Amino acid sequence: MIKLLLANLCRMKRSRIFITCLCVTFTLSAIFTYILIKISPTLAGWDKIILAMTAAPIFASAAFSMLFFGEDYSDKTIRNKLIIGRSRTEIYFANLFTAIIGGLILTFAWELPPAVVGIFVIKDFALSAESFALGILVCVCAIASACSIFTLASMLIVKRSSATAVVIALMAGAFAVTPTIKNKLAVPQTFEISECNADGTAVERVFEEPNPDAVTGFPRAALEAAYDLQPFGQIKQADDETRDRAVLPLCSLGVFTISTAAGAAIFRRKDLK
Repeated sequence: MIKLLLANLCRMKRSRIFITCLCVTFTLSAIFTYILIKISPTLAGWDKIILAMTAAPIFASAAFSMLFFGEDYSDKTIRNKLIIGRSRTEIYFANLFTAIIGGLILTFAWELPPAVVGIFVIKDFALSAESFALGILVCVCAIASACSIFTLASMLIVKRSSATAVVIALMAGAFAVTPTIKNKLAVPQTFEISECNADGTAVERVFEEPNPDAVTGFPRAALEAAYDLQPFGQIKQADDETRDRAVLPLCSLGVFTISTAAGAAIFRRKDLK
């Protein structure tokens, strides 16, 4: 598998697909950072902005994985690997780690402009070093879990244009619904009602009533699971010090394990003719 991984990385280094994704990612990040500074030159909490911006490279990672691994089918490279004695499991895991490495490089390219601006220009940070490091860990794990999903799709869908369109559409849908899920979960489940005396000068009693607008029971549990398990939800919570963020990498590990096990099992039985 190591030789296959090194071969993938050498091909990635020369790949027009990867170089294009890298250049576009860095350029868009630089433009976005410049616009952000112009709009809010005294913006505080730059470290939180850096963590929140990690959602964008997921789309670049999706495009790279789908198009790069799609070439294995179009060029018949994947059959040649099997002919020379490589197992399907080796091929799958080599592609998986290639996708993760490529995704992390694209993420670094995206985060470089705001990081430089934050360190040398803004110099205003809201999180402690430990909290920021935990946020970075959450984002890295989210990228890895997303890349496991991209690998599964790229290895099972032969037509790379179809695979790319389907995966990016799914990621766009997940990205779009994440703020909605967050807002629904943020609605308090109860609210306080106070009773005053006749002249309104003193509060006689304060009690809580269920909030009819709050999501409770199984629907809430389902929303929480969707929010914690999908990459955009994890990144959204990367800077949230009010919750136990240590559980989020475990959620990423769960998604990574399930998608990798399913993808490898299906790929072993896939007809590559």
